[in-house]
Amino acid sequence: MITTTIKWHSPADDLPEATTDKILIYNKAGYLSTCSYSSRHKLFNASDYATEADAKMTAIYPRYWAYNPVLPETESEAE
Repeated sequence: MITTTIKWHSPADDLPEATTDKILIYNKAGYLSTCSYSSRHKLFNASDYATEADAKMTAIYPRYWAYNPVLPETESEAE
């Protein structure tokens, strides 16, 4: 068994430090999913390469976000 701890952040209080494609979000409907984050636009599900209008069009506004945990390949690596 592998046990992890996920630290959830409120987007109103805290945003990721850098652009990444490894963000775990909990949306307002109660679902978990992964998406990217653009530090340029300060939006989830957006790309730094997108125009501001395109970034806003694809943006997701999650209830909470977390860095996607890196899990070991096997249980023996977790020990």
